[in-house]
Amino acid sequence: KAGTSNQKLVYDFGLNLGISFQIKDDYLDTFGDGEKVGKKIGGDILQNKKTYLLITALNKAKGVQLNELLRLLSKTEGDEKINAVKNIFEDLGVKTDAEVLIDSYFNKAIDAISRIPIQPQKKHPLLSLSKMIYDREF
Repeated sequence: KAGTSNQKLVYDFGLNLGISFQIKDDYLDTFGDGEKVGKKIGGDILQNKKTYLLITALNKAKGVQLNELLRLLSKTEGDEKINAVKNIFEDLGVKTDAEVLIDSYFNKAIDAISRIPIQPQKKHPLLSLSKMIYDREF
């Protein structure tokens, strides 16, 4: 039976890996390679999904840029909206913010699993899974 401290480490591992996965999923939907992702890039933008990218952009945008973002959110049509929102994300540094956050949560997950006092080979499957999730481009 795992002690409370080890249970917390396993929980922290799962939580942080899950958050890293979700932010990367949102990131790939906006900035990924459509061929690798296997779907049209920008679907979350077209649907105005409240992703990390959009929420952060709304919090960072001011003045004209905020008004433009809000105007774009009222639109429903395709590529113009996607490209304009992506440009705003990049101008605001949201793309970079997301990359940093993906890394940060991933590293927290790896740190948590590495602190569990069991034999390294028993951690290997979780570490391999984590790396696959982190490296994915789809």
